[in-house]
Amino acid sequence: MVSPDWRQNLGRFRLRLAIVLTLRNFLRLSFAWLMICAVFIVLLRVVWLIAPASLLWGLAGVSAAAIVAGYLAYRSLPSGDQLRAALDRYWGMGGLLPQQPLPTAAR
Repeated sequence: MVSPDWRQNLGRFRLRLAIVLTLRNFLRLSFAWLMICAVFIVLLRVVWLIAPASLLWGLAGVSAAAIVAGYLAYRSLPSGDQLRAALDRYWGMGGLLPQQPLPTAAR
């Protein structure tokens, strides 16, 4: 039998999944951006002897990486129906979870 607060638990699980996806994407994107910036900073420091303070523009890309990571996580987050079907298959409920009625508007 499905617990009565399964919708609330599903919402919390979906939020956790969104946070994990955002962090995963942010770490990947920020790592790639910082490696690219590091190469350019080393080249600029060696070739043109530019002061380190003028090279802090590279850190602006980290905030852009956070925004892109949030967008990518939002795009890859499964819908409620897909998530219910995946959890139903994982728990072996035989289709009971997707068949639970969704909450309707108050009449």
